[in-house]
Amino acid sequence: MFIYRLIAFPHLSFALVMRKGLFACRLAIFLMCFSVSSWVKAQMIDDFSDGDFSLAPTWIGDTSQFVVSGGLLQLNSTGSDTSFLSTPYSLVADTMEWRVKVKMSFSPSTSNYARYYLLADNLNLEGPQQGYFLQFGESGSADAIVLYKQDGWLLTPLCRGKDSAIANSFFVNIKILRLPGAIWSLYVDYNAEENFNWEANAVDAQFNTMVNVGFKAVYTSSNSTKFFFDDVYVGSFLNDTIPPVLTLAKN
Repeated sequence: MFIYRLIAFPHLSFALVMRKGLFACRLAIFLMCFSVSSWVKAQMIDDFSDGDFSLAPTWIGDTSQFVVSGGLLQLNSTGSDTSFLSTPYSLVADTMEWRVKVKMSFSPSTSNYARYYLLADNLNLEGPQQGYFLQFGESGSADAIVLYKQDGWLLTPLCRGKDSAIANSFFVNIKILRLPGAIWSLYVDYNAEENFNWEANAVDAQFNTMVNVGFKAVYTSSNSTKFFFDDVYVGSFLNDTIPPVLTLAKN
């Protein structure tokens, strides 16, 4: 499901060189669907409950290597490879919020990891970028959720969540806030619900223009169907409208 509050469509260049030949064709078809030159989405929500990722919104990239299964976006590939999906998005606001659920049914590593791009200036998530992403998987047994800045091919870790929290298979719900002053805050619920706990902060203002968001999976053949994503939200800060409830009182 996708919610549009304000829509316009920006020009995107056809002069993209893609590692996988079909990507350029998909991008061309995607761009030809629109007739005006600028694109702005004030809020994006996709919970994949419609069983599709080709419309509203249109995710592009390695579309043949993903399916929607059980209401989750699932990697459905073979062999050892890298696969991604991305969608254009543009919004400038003092306070931004991203949410996503990520499930990986194995122990991540440097050969098997996922990225959720919060901001990327290139639709091709396998190429160089200027932006920010969350990474799930690293070497050793201290795997944590890590916020990175990417400048071309240079990766700079900005902050990390709890060590070893995702060292084994996991299903988490994540909230990232970007606050005035370029303050990034990471919140996580390791039960994939909405009881978020703050884990880390970072300050970085190098890139401020949001262009694209998306997923990237790097995997070996044994894990080519074990990545899942759900409940994507990108937009302005979501105010908590649920009033507090008294659960315990002591004299």
